[in-house]
Amino acid sequence: MTRTGLYRLATAIILAGFAMLIQPLTMVAFRWGVPVMVAGIVLHALLDHLPAPRPAAAPGRDATAKGETER
Repeated sequence: MTRTGLYRLATAIILAGFAMLIQPLTMVAFRWGVPVMVAGIVLHALLDHLPAPRPAAAPGRDATAKGETER
């Protein structure tokens, strides 16, 4: 799963926890609302602290294409 996908998952978990907190139907969902929301927040915070991935090199480009010679 890509980083964007994980951010979307974290956002969905946070929104699900919020929805569980504001729904008036069942106490079980209300009770699990905060832990679910905290799990989404923790996932989002972990993703924010991971280093950014390095950009991939352009196809057909290497060290010699930049004018550097091998010795």
